[in-house]
This record gives sequence, C-alpha cells and structure tokens, in this order.
Amino acid sequence: MNIQTLKTLPKCEIDLSLLIIVLAWGGLALAVLLQYAGIVSDAAHHPWGCVFASFVIAYLAYIKPRRDVVTLCTPIYAITIFFGFEASSSLMLQILYAMTLMAILLRLHLSFSAKPKKEEKIRTPEEEAELDRIWEERMRR
Repeated sequence: MNIQTLKTLPKCEIDLSLLIIVLAWGGLALAVLLQYAGIVSDAAHHPWGCVFASFVIAYLAYIKPRRDVVTLCTPIYAITIFFGFEASSSLMLQILYAMTLMAILLRLHLSFSAKPKKEEKIRTPEEEAELDRIWEERMRR
C-alpha cells in the first residue's frame, strides 16, 4: 500500500485516526492549558490523552484485516511508561510518545490495511499423489 491509497480508507478508520491525533496532542495541550490556568500544578502528571489515544489505536489495529502486534500492545506501553516507573513523567516524554503514536498510525495504515496476499490452493488427490512421488524421488537421492 502506498500513500495514494490512504485516500481509500474506510470512513470509520479515518475518524479513528483523527480521534487518535486529537487525543494525543489535544490531551497534551489541555494539560498545559490547565497548568497555565492554575487548575493543575504540573501538566506532566496528566498523560491521559496519550493513554486514551493508545487504546484507540489498539482498537484500530484490531479492526484492520491484518493484525499488528506492536500496535495492539500500545496500551500496555502507555501504562508502563506513564504509570509503571517510579520516576515521574515529563512533557517531553508525552511529546515523544505522541510523535511515536503518529509514526505507528502511519505504519499501521501503510503496512497493515491490505488483506494477506497468500491464498492457499486446495489440491486434488492427483496433485497430492504427484507431489508425494516427487518428494519420495528427492529423498532417494
């Protein structure tokens, strides 16, 4: 799949992609605005936009024709990165994580939107017998 075929994505995938972008970057901007307004003391302690975006991108990977294990595990990464370490998160970490989500989103659309190309052919008994004969002949050598 190339960039030109991104225009042929289903509407629900486009909507989910936009939601991921809004959650990741909008959550970061909202935390900064709340800190600026004095409502929260530190915006770095509110990474919820990136966490919610991780769950949405995992759902998007689940509904694709081909599954991407990396994208399906992004909620685990988000929870581990933002809540699993004793060190506190920072705004730079949230920015880097949001940028990573954008790269994963692009990779997901470009590499995992097409159905698998491998189609298994059902062989007739005659073809199976011929393949068995060829296999036995090679094994004798």
